[in-house]
Amino acid sequence: MNKCMKLKAYVLPLFFAVVILSCNTPQPIKSIAETDLAKFVWISTDYKELTEEDEIMIAPYAYMRLFADSSFTGIALRGYFTGKWIHKKDNGQLWLIPDSNFIPVIREQLVVVGMHKKIETEMEWSLLKKNNGEFSDPYATLYMKQGTGNPAIDPFAPAYNLYRQKPDKPESPDDIKKRVINYLDFLEAFYMFSSENKLTKPESDWFPTPLKMEMSGSIRMANSEELKDWYACFYNDEQAIEGYKIISGAFVQLKLKNKADIHLRNASFITQIKEAIK
Repeated sequence: MNKCMKLKAYVLPLFFAVVILSCNTPQPIKSIAETDLAKFVWISTDYKELTEEDEIMIAPYAYMRLFADSSFTGIALRGYFTGKWIHKKDNGQLWLIPDSNFIPVIREQLVVVGMHKKIETEMEWSLLKKNNGEFSDPYATLYMKQGTGNPAIDPFAPAYNLYRQKPDKPESPDDIKKRVINYLDFLEAFYMFSSENKLTKPESDWFPTPLKMEMSGSIRMANSEELKDWYACFYNDEQAIEGYKIISGAFVQLKLKNKADIHLRNASFITQIKEAIK
């Protein structure tokens, strides 16, 4: 799918609600503070799909970022979306409402039920269907933990994802360069986040990858067949190629540096590219 656009319609619910539970009994909002919910990002550590039929209904969420201004960013294995969250203080529910530019065509509404484990930084989210006002039994479970990071260098923040907004008219060379640099800022921040949270294999299919950085011993530029999602971030293919050339021109001049892990290595390489093109 297009990583510069939003989630495919079949994985978009009309809404999500996180209900704070303890011992299977609804608890008031004191079970988790809003400041803790919006402290940083929630990371999916594992998931369980209960039926083969329901597997196509959702994409397991890799990251969910709640911001203090009541906005949120959701990252699924197949895409990226944004919206607003509302903490209902009368019942402790957290409603996640996607932005209006999403077109949900799912059969039923979905609800996420969050159950705290013994550690407040971990939660278990069960997905339910809502049909004719009735909730189904859980059909999928996500296991979430609270990640850490520097809020000033946040790959999930809208400011780091401006490159996703496809322009409606041709851009100047300077504008193309700014778009490329915003993408590199995002990528650098994402790999720094991945290192800090010790992610073994962070999901990367929710953003374009003109740089192929998953190999332990090398980094390469993507070939033409791997650039569909990169093209979608620009006005047209020609301008996308110009953006690609900005990166590839710096790429051939650089060398990998040994770092403590592959994520820091990747972040360091991106820093070098940024320095070479600015």
